[in-house]
Amino acid sequence: MVMPESKKITRLSNAEAYPLMLSYLMLVLTLQSKLYLWLSLIAILFVLWRFLFQIHKTSLPTTGVLNLLALVCCALIFYFSLTEGVLSGMTNLLLIGTAMKLLAIRSATGVKQLCLSIYFIIAATFIFKQGLGFTGFVFAIFILNTYTLIVVHSPALSFNQRFRYSLKFFATSAPLILFLFALMPRLDPLWKMPTASGSATGLSENINPGDFSSLAQSPELAFRVTFDGDIPEQRDLYWRTMVHEQFDGKQWVIHPFRKNRQNRTPVKASEYQAQNNVLTHYQVMMEPTFQTWLYALDTPVSHSNQLDYHQDRLLSNPTAVAQKFQYRVTSAARHQHKKNTFELEREINLELPPNTNPRAVALAKELRQQSGSELAFLTKVLSYFETNEFVYTLEPPLLPVDPVDTFLFETRAGFCSHFASSFAVLMRAGGIPARIVSGYQGGEAAQSGEYLTVRQYEAHAWNEVWLEKGGWIRIDPTAVVSPERINSGLQAAMRNEDSFLSGALFDLTKYREFAVANWLRNQLNNMDFYWSSWVLNFDRTKQNNLFESLWGKQDSIMFSIYSAIILTSFIGFIYFLARRQQFRHTQTALFAVHQQITHVGKRFDFTRPISMPPLTFLSEFAEQQPQLAPDIDALRRYYNQCLYQDLDDEQYAKTLVQIKVQIKRLKQLAPRKIGRFTF
Repeated sequence: MVMPESKKITRLSNAEAYPLMLSYLMLVLTLQSKLYLWLSLIAILFVLWRFLFQIHKTSLPTTGVLNLLALVCCALIFYFSLTEGVLSGMTNLLLIGTAMKLLAIRSATGVKQLCLSIYFIIAATFIFKQGLGFTGFVFAIFILNTYTLIVVHSPALSFNQRFRYSLKFFATSAPLILFLFALMPRLDPLWKMPTASGSATGLSENINPGDFSSLAQSPELAFRVTFDGDIPEQRDLYWRTMVHEQFDGKQWVIHPFRKNRQNRTPVKASEYQAQNNVLTHYQVMMEPTFQTWLYALDTPVSHSNQLDYHQDRLLSNPTAVAQKFQYRVTSAARHQHKKNTFELEREINLELPPNTNPRAVALAKELRQQSGSELAFLTKVLSYFETNEFVYTLEPPLLPVDPVDTFLFETRAGFCSHFASSFAVLMRAGGIPARIVSGYQGGEAAQSGEYLTVRQYEAHAWNEVWLEKGGWIRIDPTAVVSPERINSGLQAAMRNEDSFLSGALFDLTKYREFAVANWLRNQLNNMDFYWSSWVLNFDRTKQNNLFESLWGKQDSIMFSIYSAIILTSFIGFIYFLARRQQFRHTQTALFAVHQQITHVGKRFDFTRPISMPPLTFLSEFAEQQPQLAPDIDALRRYYNQCLYQDLDDEQYAKTLVQIKVQIKRLKQLAPRKIGRFTF
């Protein structure tokens, strides 16, 4: 008997409601970074409301109340989406709509519709993240949601049976997922999705003295790099990201001249000439930053075609990086800058705001007068940092007024941004053009040597100064005060201070000196790296290479034929499954009852022949076990009602529950057997 879905029930069973609510809460947790805080709180409140209704503590809202809540939420989402982006607004709208559906459902049909909505949201989550751990968590939601659907269709099944079927459905769908992923043609989309937006992660276009010390406490992944040859030495891994040339006395920012010129006239790599033959070839796989800047060693001389290359030797992407992004670069250790573009750069990089940091300016002029050349002045400034007991620390004091003066003459304790800022001011005050470069320094090589991992705590700031005979030269004053930071990494530099990742108590990077923790961390890193390399970066080029390995190199016509064959085969396979489903037993719940009744009989040493109907079996079972006759008769009566009486949804579900209760009671009364012994 197929239950009529048009008939309403007043309350869901707990077996349906609780996994449904848990699935939704897991989705909210998964998309937390993309949800507005107020919307997350409302969604959780709606789930709590449904839970209280399930335990008979409150009633559900009326249709009018729900419509009013929907209008208010839609208006707020529209307002916030004006600044956060269309995609963010659509995601929030979908989540709050699902929460309201959860609050309003009163029928089995509503449960099925909500489960289908959750499947859709599960697919949509991959717009924002695709990491291995994230994917595993989303698959867990998929299994739980499938479990809920099984409860609706087969309420008589036990928990173990439902869970086993959920895992089976997932396992049987995995080969189909792999087939479609590998062989379905990568077609251009028929429409363009709104660009995912978000706040920039990691580095900022503005540098304040304490910014980098805060970023140094983050173990989040910034990017990974694979090199065609050996990984360079740690001290040579300066990943240039942004150049900061405008200073207002407290913070450094990207000069407007750079932004305008970069946006209009990107410079070709051919305008820079490599002075030697030492070239480094590598591929970067970066995490989303929601900014256009990229990471590269100094100096890029060739790169992927879609990237822009600018006068200050930086790489950028035409659009913001909102997903994992991969690109190839070739860098040369040295370069020769064209002098005809330098006059305006010289003016920009000599500017100092008036009436700020007077003691630093006076010190620079004094040291400049004592020096016979630019190189001698530069050496004296570095010697000042080396001989005046400066301290490299992740916990620097605040510098509210004239931060450079306060740092140079009073606190003398700071992070890389403190040293870079004060060094640039001293250089400019001494007549040498100087600027700050922000990026990352170093990285951790995998034990296999296959790739390099760079995390947020390796963010770094250093300087570039212009010398007449050498052009822009990299100078890192941090290396003078704390050479361990450059040669061995941040953790080695902070060994005595014990401030490395002080807030990340549960991150394995903090405990990598312990063998077990370090082994586990390396294994997780390797799994994530291979997942990103093989799965997330499986683009059309790699798919074409796969086709060539299977069928050889084909022209566009043959490729289209193969694609059509694959697509047709897939549609035929789905049609075959749908036709096969029509011949399967439609009374899934009663079929499960048959199995459980047979299992109970075996526990009493009474076996049901395959040809014996269940009702006949129950009659003979009662005759063989007269002490169980009342319970068996009750089970037979409920079973007979499900078979022959015209029950609505609510009556059918309640009768199945009674059948389960009687079967459970018979199991409890059955003798227990251990081996050959019966108790």
